[in-house]
Amino acid sequence: MSSTANTVMVAKINVTSGGGSPAVTATAKVKTHSGMVIWRVKNNTGSTLDNVKMTNFVPTGGNTQDLRIQSGSFDDIDTGPIPSGHIANIPVLFDGDVGQVYNYEIWVDGYLASDPQLEI
Repeated sequence: MSSTANTVMVAKINVTSGGGSPAVTATAKVKTHSGMVIWRVKNNTGSTLDNVKMTNFVPTGGNTQDLRIQSGSFDDIDTGPIPSGHIANIPVLFDGDVGQVYNYEIWVDGYLASDPQLEI
């Protein structure tokens, strides 16, 4: 996994190979805008990806508040199939205190690919 600079609202995930050890370049830390974040997932693998999922949001440091979601559920933060060369966008509205940071995981076709951060 490699990472790109921190961003506000839009987190980019570029998948260049799948399988047992997916190659992913992802935004290292995305800060929400009024609780909103959009994951933009691009498939550059040469074949269809079955699913890219963001999961396991865990508070960091002294932060003890569990993250809440206003738009759907945590199970909805995935792409479903993405054909090669295509992009999937996942908009999510979170509810939390400004400044709180959470580690989370990006899974590609059932394999852990990256572990960036989300800031409210």
